[in-house]
Amino acid sequence: MNAVNCAEVYSAVFVGQGVLEARDVITLLKQTVEMEFPDYERVMHAAHLKSTYYMALGDSFAVATALHHDAELWTGDAELLFKGSPWRTRDLRTNRSPTRKQLTRKIGRRARVQTRPPEEPEIALDNLMRFLDRTLDINEEK
Repeated sequence: MNAVNCAEVYSAVFVGQGVLEARDVITLLKQTVEMEFPDYERVMHAAHLKSTYYMALGDSFAVATALHHDAELWTGDAELLFKGSPWRTRDLRTNRSPTRKQLTRKIGRRARVQTRPPEEPEIALDNLMRFLDRTLDINEEK
């Protein structure tokens, strides 16, 4: 589990059930899962995912971590549960009726911004760090 997502769990439990319960949940999480603190590469993968898909920044850390470990992402977040996503998911929702975002189709791959140059390349996540470090020839990606 990414530490960013652990912070989100703490915050959600704190708001809903108080600081003592939040502390207990985090203690249990630390005993149950391996906590991963994001390095520069994971931060940039998360940023790239957020820029490519409709998702919150915290969600992009969860996805980047799952992809890095080739792990199934357990979530109830409809933004991450769409057909054709490049990550594997397990749907934790008990009520699977469509959400407002699903009904308005604001889920999944972002539409390309019209102001972006048409010759701009798509950068695959596994090539992102080489691209950012300027060691990837753009023609390699095509």
